[in-house]
Amino acid sequence: MAKNNNFIERSIMGVLSFLKESAFSDEYALKKGFLQSVDSRFKIGIFLFFIIQILFVKDIVILLGIYAISILLACFSRINLGFFLKRTWIFIPLFALFIVTPALFSIVTPGEALVIFKIAGFKLIITRQGLYGAALFITRVVTSVSFAVLLSITTRHFELLRALRIFKIPQVF
Repeated sequence: MAKNNNFIERSIMGVLSFLKESAFSDEYALKKGFLQSVDSRFKIGIFLFFIIQILFVKDIVILLGIYAISILLACFSRINLGFFLKRTWIFIPLFALFIVTPALFSIVTPGEALVIFKIAGFKLIITRQGLYGAALFITRVVTSVSFAVLLSITTRHFELLRALRIFKIPQVF
């Protein structure tokens, strides 16, 4: 019986946490900030343009510039920077880092050796090309996630769903 109570308690806490997050997100969508004043259809189009650009850029410096734009947009939209960074760096980019880690090594990405070390008799080599590829991937992921988060927290959910219909996304509810 104790397990059932624990499960019920965790479920209730999960629902309350979700509701708190939803209310907090709407709190930002209702603030008087730059992105909150932009029409949601236009915002979707512009952010989609940014995300497509992010996919094709091969220069980390340019990607970091686009990422800086997302941070500036968050500031101009009166979004707490800690809240924004937590939402953009937790889970998805960390998961992407976990996925891309093998690409650092010469076994996956041959190239110029940067760091060589041995673990249990195995020689592991981190290559310049592997490090650059991993950094490019992580930068793309965090920058894309930043724009997706900006869109979701500066737009009320019903407005976002309504605006998506223009792009022929079917109505969910």
